[in-house]
Amino acid sequence: MPKQVMKRPSAKAAPSSPKAKRAKADPIAKKCKSIYEAVMEADELPRSVREMVGTMLMVSLNELTEDRHAYQAQVVEMVATTLKGVEAGMQQAIHDAATLVSNGDVEKASREANSASALSNLETKNEEVKVKKAALDDAKAATKEAKQNYSTAQLNQAEGDKELDTAAAKKERLEATLRDDFLPLKDGSVAEKPTAKKMIASLKAVGMEHHMDASMMLAIGVTLGKEVSARGTFDNTALQHFEEDLLRRVAEIASTIESGASAKSARAAAVQVALETLEAAQARQSESSSSLQQSKDEQKACESAWKAADEAVQALAPELENAADTRDSAQYKLESFQAGALADFSELKERVAPPPAPPTPEEPVAPEKQSPSAQSPAVRSPVASMEQSPADFVV
Repeated sequence: MPKQVMKRPSAKAAPSSPKAKRAKADPIAKKCKSIYEAVMEADELPRSVREMVGTMLMVSLNELTEDRHAYQAQVVEMVATTLKGVEAGMQQAIHDAATLVSNGDVEKASREANSASALSNLETKNEEVKVKKAALDDAKAATKEAKQNYSTAQLNQAEGDKELDTAAAKKERLEATLRDDFLPLKDGSVAEKPTAKKMIASLKAVGMEHHMDASMMLAIGVTLGKEVSARGTFDNTALQHFEEDLLRRVAEIASTIESGASAKSARAAAVQVALETLEAAQARQSESSSSLQQSKDEQKACESAWKAADEAVQALAPELENAADTRDSAQYKLESFQAGALADFSELKERVAPPPAPPTPEEPVAPEKQSPSAQSPAVRSPVASMEQSPADFVV
């Protein structure tokens, strides 16, 4: 039997190189990357927090559980909480989409009812706007009529009071002439000649205005220009007649004014009533206008609500289809997340040092076999000799 020869160990059995060690660490880095990507999808956290946690998880998860210090353990717990939130969000998305799909008929009936209610509200509001438009038109017409009545009352008052106002002005002028000019000149209390002349001129003007006797006015001018002591009987008689004439005219005018006072009061009352009617009509018009505008605003809101409700009815079928797709996609995403990042995190979170390998038992050394030439000759069986082929004997 030929001697066995030990083979040289192959190159693959050589001690592992640094590159091989780095290759063994690659799975951890790969798992940390999948966990980092999952953390960055936690939209409920601010981006700055996500980036901070994602930055620290590689350092923390790369350590064995027993080798992590307190800060790294805290980071691992933060990652665990974040991943639970991501998982819960995915599960909620699946639940919401599945609920919408399963409640499709109920949602359809609800949306159709909302649309019908919104349309009914809009129709009611349309009728309300029509009624208030008619009310505003009536209020505008009433205001226009009230304005015309007020203008007419003012015109009637002005025309009716014109004669009385003129009479009152004449009465006031006559009384002023009697009081301020005639009586001071009559009793001689005006010492200055220029002032007396002006007062006499004013008396003559009033006399001409009231068409008094010209000869009397001439005599009055001469008499009042004299000293009181220089006046004679004729002078005093003229003064008496002039004063009586003035008083008579004042009394006549006063009688005219008094007789027209009732009509004047009636005209003033008519103006006041017309004014109050106009103000009330304007207030009703303003109120009607504001009420109409409010109803128009509500009408627009009702119209928008109905359009939105109707659009919601039309959008339900696509929404249900999208919800089904979302449910299936979210389910696949959840399963991928659980089998990927979540499973990787669970593995790295609880990673501990492997137990020491048991010692390898030594293989027993087989005894060296002797060659046939070294063996002692053996007695060959005749039968065996007969069974051997001729080739066994060929040297």
